[in-house]
Amino acid sequence: MQLILGHNDQDYTPPTKAEKAVQSARIINFKTNDYSFLGFYPNIKDLVIQNYRGRDLEPLLPLHKLEHLQIHTAPKVTDWSPLSRLPRLAVVQMSSAPGNWLYGKNQVVISFLPLAQCRQLETLVLQGYVPRDRSLLPLAALPKLKYLSVDGDYPIRQLARFAALHPDITCALLKPYRLIDGRCKKCRAGLYVLNGSDAETRRPVCPVCHAARLHAHISKWKECQKK
Repeated sequence: MQLILGHNDQDYTPPTKAEKAVQSARIINFKTNDYSFLGFYPNIKDLVIQNYRGRDLEPLLPLHKLEHLQIHTAPKVTDWSPLSRLPRLAVVQMSSAPGNWLYGKNQVVISFLPLAQCRQLETLVLQGYVPRDRSLLPLAALPKLKYLSVDGDYPIRQLARFAALHPDITCALLKPYRLIDGRCKKCRAGLYVLNGSDAETRRPVCPVCHAARLHAHISKWKECQKK
């Protein structure tokens, strides 16, 4: 059994005793600003919400068994503090409006620090969100994290330090550079982009034609990992 609420559902009906036992919910474009009804479903482990209209995430607090959470667009929410009180979270995917993050217009939240309290997190996808404090390092406190996808620009010292603390995490930003589509017009070698907001250049780098620049960046990265 699964709780499903969508665009065509005009009214919410309180659940029967059997319906309260559902462990999965899909709330897609449901027209409401009040998500307090989630309190009727304390057994939910898997929750997907598209177009969350609430101003905060407090309605999620009764979901003590929640393990998988996806929220796609929550334009009014800037504080993720309630997530710190959901200790079983293992997979979290938060994405802002595609029309924004596809063009680099990230939504600002206060901090990623609340997620650092979710000690069971293994997969974390933060698409189109950046923290106001500009710090990615709180996420380095997650002991079980295996996959991380984040947007935004962070200085080399943060990325390199994070990578040193968690060398086994899969994350495109936790390496000195990443391969992109395209080839060097001069030598046809594959092109890289240097990671880090303070990298020498944000333009594509050829490992052959710009070897010295690439090596200098890698050296700086390694130095930051030692600090």
